[in-house]
Amino acid sequence: GVLAGALVSLAILAGLVGTVWQARRAEHEKLKAQAQLLQSEATADLLRFVVGAANNKAFTTADLLRQAEPLVERQFANAAATRAHVQMQLASMWSSLGNERSEGELIRKARQSAVAANDPLLILRADCALSSESLNNNSLDQARAKLDATILKAQQLSDADEVLLECLATRAEVSDGQSRPEA
Repeated sequence: GVLAGALVSLAILAGLVGTVWQARRAEHEKLKAQAQLLQSEATADLLRFVVGAANNKAFTTADLLRQAEPLVERQFANAAATRAHVQMQLASMWSSLGNERSEGELIRKARQSAVAANDPLLILRADCALSSESLNNNSLDQARAKLDATILKAQQLSDADEVLLECLATRAEVSDGQSRPEA
């Protein structure tokens, strides 16, 4: 009887611990999804504002991006994680225009914002992007060293799978670049 009662109590306790753990995990995922939604909405709002501010005037994409940068600083002055996310988006847009200098400057600002937000995933994402900058400057050994350090940090975090994949893809580009003979 006593042993059976102890086993039942132990089973109830184990079930309770499992339920609490699942509830915490679900809350973490909910907060993560809410943050991603906020960041996506912030990016969309910013782009609508910048494009709307053009007021039917002829602006190049670069003009609009230059206008967006200080807006991001002001609009998200008190939301460092969102600011970092939007800055990374703008850096990606600079990259698509082939302006690696502006891209690199904005990634460095995004990293500073990520540090201010104390967000290890955003810091890793910026570090991975900065490694790509070394790749763009044909500093393959430097890019590899930065990526290896960033990948190691990402592997130590439990929820860094997406960033880890980004860095591994960049690492593959570095390896591909190192295997090509110099032109």
